[in-house]
Amino acid sequence: MWGLGGWPIIEYKLYLRGCTVELVDRCFPSSKLRSDCSQLHALTLADRELTCGCDLTIDSDLKAIINLTGTVGTGSG
Repeated sequence: MWGLGGWPIIEYKLYLRGCTVELVDRCFPSSKLRSDCSQLHALTLADRELTCGCDLTIDSDLKAIINLTGTVGTGSG
């Protein structure tokens, strides 16, 4: 769905509120990558938690948010 000026509606609505949209490569392993130790883990969509060899267990969605927050504005992803 498109908004004013050919922008996608979400980008248009965020623009009106003074926000920006950052795009990340769709292949960026946001939920599989540990930001602390840089290990890449093999997860399926059914895996809800990531358990790392460095004794960390974390929700995969939370890990994705942490990784994506770290890539915003850096040109990574």
